[in-house]
Amino acid sequence: MIKSPSFRSLVLFCVISVIACCNTQSAEPHDAAAYRGSVTKLIQTYCVDCHGTDTQEAELRLDTLAADFSDSQTASKWIEVMDNLNLGEMPPEDQPQPPAALASAVADWIAGELKHAAMLSGSTGGRELMRRLNRREYANIVADLLAVEFLPGEGPLDLLPPDGTMNGFDTVSKALLLDPSLMEKYFDVAALVAQKAIVTGPPPVPTRRNRMEYEDSSGGIAYIKQSRETILTDQGIITMNQGMRSDDAMRHPWNDQLIPIRGRYRLRVRLGADPRDRDALYIRIKRSGDGDLYFGKVPGTLEQPEVIEIERAFDVAGGNEIGIEFVDAPGFGRVNYHFSDLRRRAEEATKNGNASLAGRLQAQLGAQGFPNQGRIEPDTRTTDHLPRILFDWIELEGPLYDQWPPKSTEIIFHRGLGQSEFGEAYAREIFARLLPRAFRRNVTETEIDRIVGVVLSEMEHGESFPDAVGSGIVAMLCSPAFLLVSEGVRAGAVDDQTDNAELNSNELAFRLSRFLWSTIPDAPLRESAATENLADPQVLLGQVRRMLADQKADALVDGFARQWLKADEFDRFAIDQRLYRDFYRSENAGLNEAINAEPIEFFREILRNEGSLLDFLDSDWTMANETLARYYGIPGVTGDAPVRVQFPQPSVRGGLSTMAAVHKWGSDGNRTKPVERGKYILDVLFNDPPKPPPPNVGEVEPNVDGELLTVRQRLDKHRTIAACANCHRTIDPYGLGLENFSVTGQWRTKQDGERPWWPDDAVIDASGTLPDGTQFTTIRQYRAALRSQSDRFLRGFAEKMFTYALGRIVEPSDRVTIDALVDRMKSNGHSLHSLVEGIVLSDAFLAK
Repeated sequence: MIKSPSFRSLVLFCVISVIACCNTQSAEPHDAAAYRGSVTKLIQTYCVDCHGTDTQEAELRLDTLAADFSDSQTASKWIEVMDNLNLGEMPPEDQPQPPAALASAVADWIAGELKHAAMLSGSTGGRELMRRLNRREYANIVADLLAVEFLPGEGPLDLLPPDGTMNGFDTVSKALLLDPSLMEKYFDVAALVAQKAIVTGPPPVPTRRNRMEYEDSSGGIAYIKQSRETILTDQGIITMNQGMRSDDAMRHPWNDQLIPIRGRYRLRVRLGADPRDRDALYIRIKRSGDGDLYFGKVPGTLEQPEVIEIERAFDVAGGNEIGIEFVDAPGFGRVNYHFSDLRRRAEEATKNGNASLAGRLQAQLGAQGFPNQGRIEPDTRTTDHLPRILFDWIELEGPLYDQWPPKSTEIIFHRGLGQSEFGEAYAREIFARLLPRAFRRNVTETEIDRIVGVVLSEMEHGESFPDAVGSGIVAMLCSPAFLLVSEGVRAGAVDDQTDNAELNSNELAFRLSRFLWSTIPDAPLRESAATENLADPQVLLGQVRRMLADQKADALVDGFARQWLKADEFDRFAIDQRLYRDFYRSENAGLNEAINAEPIEFFREILRNEGSLLDFLDSDWTMANETLARYYGIPGVTGDAPVRVQFPQPSVRGGLSTMAAVHKWGSDGNRTKPVERGKYILDVLFNDPPKPPPPNVGEVEPNVDGELLTVRQRLDKHRTIAACANCHRTIDPYGLGLENFSVTGQWRTKQDGERPWWPDDAVIDASGTLPDGTQFTTIRQYRAALRSQSDRFLRGFAEKMFTYALGRIVEPSDRVTIDALVDRMKSNGHSLHSLVEGIVLSDAFLAK
């Protein structure tokens, strides 16, 4: 495994810190047999002369070093032993050397004990501890409770600090402690929520729709009508070269600005193109400060133009024009550099007093027929062959309001905003309706009194009733009953670490809703909880199936799938534009986004249609839009939306390992990194991340001048380092088997990247042997080898989802539960639904 020394130090610091927090492990090692065998043998035979009774070099004594990895100082000494064994620095060169197998076995034992100690430090005794809501849950609950909508950059997801994670997920209770320093941020966010939720009076700016018809345009762009590059028609302007833009007619009269206030707006452009040109024509719609609003093909035809519609948030800051660029438009003119040079020389001669030379140069200009600086491009002397785009009209509508007053205000003030209603009784009624949903349980009169008291206090200090209720909303959202997920301990329990009392109906409803929707229960789930029959297996299964069919189940995609697949890391390195120019060609507009979306949409498709999870190992289909399908060589796909498509057979693609997003993740934008790809496969597909690397090993170096070694050849050299060989045997085959995929996920047979060219003999060798002995020479054999490990994948996937669902790490006591989940999937077509149902029905999910 390959990491920088600084990263290594950070890993060790984290491991030791984690172990320091553990107070549950005894001095007895996890693998006592290995300790009594290999470890004791190595220490007594090869180490005690330098680290024993008489001598303790580097102040390290091993003959009495306890196998207690719960102690941070002891653990740090074992880490030092492991590192020196891996580096071949212990014993010294002038001392007898242990067999490589023995040294490797001891290093592996230490790594295993560290991993076990870290696991124990995260143990919660099989319970989800009290923890705070994560950002997604907070934002979703606020949206469901109060129907508050936020513009991009303004909501809880943007304003709250990033959540901690453990074992890859932001739902694990030990990573979501409530730091007191967070409370000020929670107060600020709650105040913003209340401000957005309660709005009285008319809209700040009325909604207006302004349209500009291009055939009627005047002023700043009227010259376009007379241009040689355009054709004026009754319907609009046909251009063979020109872009278009908006003019003053698009500005809002409220303040004579294109965007009067920050908000949502709807931009619509009607245009079309000659069908013969549509596949090669691209346009870019943009506004200064906003980047590309649209980049893609031209819809519609000259006879039947179509509308491009964009609805999004716009800031006031930015330009007062919308521009539409004709990408790669043919040039109608070119600079006459000969004319420019002659004129410059003539001007210099005049300035220097050389009238004779200046006259000769001026005469040459006239004699050679260069009357000006412009020259017509030969390819545009005739225009019948040139592409054509019709611009009919452009319009902007906004700011947009779904309703006024906003739905949030209507929800809070359910009896309206009449002055006669204002007072203590109305405040009590408001919060008697809100608090049970906000606190996810029945509330007491005392809790209602506490919030109403805040409202009355604010009114006594001169606040209006709506503003005072807003203060009550802030108090509600800052309450521990809202912020914390707390499943109470059974009354009278002696040992809360072993107490396995069942969740009550409200707790079960919220746990289920958090798992599948990352929010509070909806009305049907609340009603089922109220009848006290939610724990009935058939009732529970009915709710699970209903919830999975609901659009809100996308929270499982955005929460679990994104973290499991490491989707937020797909762009951790930018693709080198010099080396991979095709990736940035205009016809590949939106390709990077489509690549990143493929694994997520693949998961969504399996979830929505109860597909087989084994398709992540190998499949004959994927999710692609037109751009990605063309990139992969899949014909017949149109449109920007991802759809399920079949790979033409035989195909090099199939399953997660052949998706371009994974290949980007396992590259640095310049070259492929097989070790990173191997780590991804082991961690994501098999929940078996490699152990930390030895210190000071360094990275597989790029080629230096005079070398033309492929990535595989350099990795082969790297594996000659004794400290690296052991780990790389388990990692490298999974990464090298994907070497036929370039940095950008394109299939290749010869090395590319790093430099502009490679010799013909730089042929990719993607063959290998997996640790279980399975050999492969082709990508299809590689995918088959992954699928042959289906049980290993199902177990790893079940452990990942179990962790996400229950908010805690998998304990040794969960082994039987995980076995049952794997068996359930195997008996039900390996479906994701069967796993979800199995988790929800498990004793672990139903217990506190």
